[in-house]
Amino acid sequence: MRNQGDLLLNSGSRLLNSGSRLLNSGSRLLNSGSRLLKMLLHLMDARDTTTEVLAEVIGSLKIASQIVNGDRTISKTQAEALADYFNVDISLFI
Repeated sequence: MRNQGDLLLNSGSRLLNSGSRLLNSGSRLLNSGSRLLKMLLHLMDARDTTTEVLAEVIGSLKIASQIVNGDRTISKTQAEALADYFNVDISLFI
């Protein structure tokens, strides 16, 4: 009986550790997204770029608004368009 209990405790502990690693990974992704958004907002501010102008660059006001509000990530195609518009390296957006 004790061995089964120990196995259950060890399994539970491993599961908690896995969950913790997943949360940390998610947090890093959120921080990365936050960094990208801050960079985009900084570039927009520096060039007095509105969301409407950004929409012209990426092709959709709805998507531009979602990106600026942090509700959507930037696709590779959008990153390329933004990099061209702001005259920066694409790596700033991916």
